[in-house]
Amino acid sequence: MCMAEWKHKERYWATTQQDQLDGSILEVQTWNAAYQEYFKTPEYKSFTDWLDWQCSGRWEVFKIKRNHNEPEMARTWCIFRKLV
Repeated sequence: MCMAEWKHKERYWATTQQDQLDGSILEVQTWNAAYQEYFKTPEYKSFTDWLDWQCSGRWEVFKIKRNHNEPEMARTWCIFRKLV
């Protein structure tokens, strides 16, 4: 029996920073001191949209873990895999 060969990638999603397809980090919210609030950039993706985007090219979600200790800075760690 032949074992499947998998390729993996690790990515993070957060409300302020989101990993791109190549693993680089993109700031997706900016702080506006005048209004005392964050503004989303056009590149911002909701978590489910980001997951779908990361799964392009035959990638699939393998594991997800959320940091609930700091809700305002919560990051979600994801491992994706695909058969090679």
